[in-house]
Amino acid sequence: MVLQILLKRVSICVEDLTRQVIGMKRWLWTFLLFYLLTLPLRMEKYALLVGINDYQNNINPLRFYVSDIKVLQEMLIDP
Repeated sequence: MVLQILLKRVSICVEDLTRQVIGMKRWLWTFLLFYLLTLPLRMEKYALLVGINDYQNNINPLRFYVSDIKVLQEMLIDP
């Protein structure tokens, strides 16, 4: 009789533990899927903007290269 009660309690504990493990596995898979799907959204992007104003061979320098680069920077940040 005592053995049956102990076995029943152990069985209930094992079932609870199994449910918890399955729940944890589902949570882990959901988190992993979410992470993988949103990975491209979280990747940082960089751009190198170069304004050249010092030319060789007597080419006239650009007058607005700094403002052009700043406008391009703003367009890339907030399209």
